[in-house]
Amino acid sequence: MTETTAASQVTRTQTSAVETLYEDDKALDVVGYVISLKRYLLPAVIVAAVVLAAGSVFAFTRPDTYVARSTIALVPGEVQSEAEATQQAAMLPMVARSYSQLANAPLVLDPAAKVLDPSGKLTGSKLGADVKVGWPSNSLIINLDVTGASSDEALARVKAITDSFVTEAPKSAGTDGGVALAAKAIYVQQGPLQPEPSTTPELLAVSVVGALALGFLTAVALDLTVGRRQRRAAAVQG
Repeated sequence: MTETTAASQVTRTQTSAVETLYEDDKALDVVGYVISLKRYLLPAVIVAAVVLAAGSVFAFTRPDTYVARSTIALVPGEVQSEAEATQQAAMLPMVARSYSQLANAPLVLDPAAKVLDPSGKLTGSKLGADVKVGWPSNSLIINLDVTGASSDEALARVKAITDSFVTEAPKSAGTDGGVALAAKAIYVQQGPLQPEPSTTPELLAVSVVGALALGFLTAVALDLTVGRRQRRAAAVQG
């Protein structure tokens, strides 16, 4: 019994030693491969430097942005009966969700763009790229965050979009029984606005990580193409 146990322990010890050695070999293979890529250090450094330079220029030259905010309340219609009240309670969340989607739709943005730029150069779709709509779940409140290149631009945009929503959104509702909602602006931010916090450190960090990653991938790509052809040629000659 004792001899069997001892033999099992020896077998497990030998197996563990083999597994550890195999794992060490794999680690050495990976490290050795990475070290072998140093032959492509120059092109990898050039690629990394270009990426880092481009990212740094973008991080330091990115213009300031300004965000103006407004809050719109959706007002349910009056009900005339218990049946209408029941219908209103059941439909209000869905209708409010539909209204929140209208805040970033051509129905609202196209008239606002015309007010902001009568020449027609600013379109509703371009304006929509700078509009963020917030709708707290199951509420009758819609929040608009509108971005502009300056304080005046952001304030003018948020006012135009808010006014357009209050005017146009209720027209789109074809329901009755108190389900159609009126819209009322309860807050429109006034200026002057302060620029949004700088994202330069975050952009620089992303640039550094991207530069290192692309530099390494460049070396790997060269090894898989140029290096492989060189190894095949050396094997043929050998």
